[in-house]
Amino acid sequence: MAPVALGQGAPLLSMRIDSDQLTLTSAQQVGQFARLTYTISYPK
Repeated sequence: MAPVALGQGAPLLSMRIDSDQLTLTSAQQVGQFARLTYTISYPK
């Protein structure tokens, strides 16, 4: 896992997503990093 900050441009997501809306669905080691995949639970 490596943090990335985007300083400019169009938002990748149209709304704020809090950690309680994320569920980890897979984790893979890629060299010295981890590729984490999440599903998003949208509010009803």
